[in-house]
Amino acid sequence: MKELQNILPIELEEAFSSAEFENDGGLEICSIEYLENELLFNFSFYLDELEERQRQYWQLKVNGYIESKIDNFGNFMTFYSEHNLLAEFQDVETELYFKRKGDYPELLLTSIFELHTIVFDNLIPIEKFIQERQLFQLCKSETGLFAKGPKSILSFYFDMLQKAGKEPYYFGERKPQFWNGQKWAEYNSDLKLVLSGGTYIIGEEFNFMKLNR
Repeated sequence: MKELQNILPIELEEAFSSAEFENDGGLEICSIEYLENELLFNFSFYLDELEERQRQYWQLKVNGYIESKIDNFGNFMTFYSEHNLLAEFQDVETELYFKRKGDYPELLLTSIFELHTIVFDNLIPIEKFIQERQLFQLCKSETGLFAKGPKSILSFYFDMLQKAGKEPYYFGERKPQFWNGQKWAEYNSDLKLVLSGGTYIIGEEFNFMKLNR
């Protein structure tokens, strides 16, 4: 992972790093508006719970919007140019197969759940890249397609399959693409991620603006 600095305006940076915010402050989502290739993410924060009405309202405008998940909102924002959540749009796509039944499918299943809980922080659903809904049945199978997706993500599965004696292997490589309404195109290489708790947004450019309320 590669964290980005100096994305937040100085006013927000100073507020979020203040003792008042760390002790009694909070962030809240106000509204979200999805536009064509843009996302408007409105949020508020306060520094002191006893003076919660003294809120500041801000908008994050995401240009070149790609994807988001809106869930519980944390008390800080972190920005990345490299992250597991960005791999789908930055890394080469491939397919992961296996050719042996292997040993201890129960342990393999447990390892997969631990991967998604501990390493992926429950931000990547198990069914996102793994191809079989009946996961335990897939772990018991003798041969087949295990997952399709970015190679950097599939490499985690590869190591687990190898340890389970299932003799994994990759097949094919291609750059990730999307349909832009006219043709298949590659993603911008400068995609960024903002992450806060279980909420994340992916886009090309992040711009903050203070709102008057």
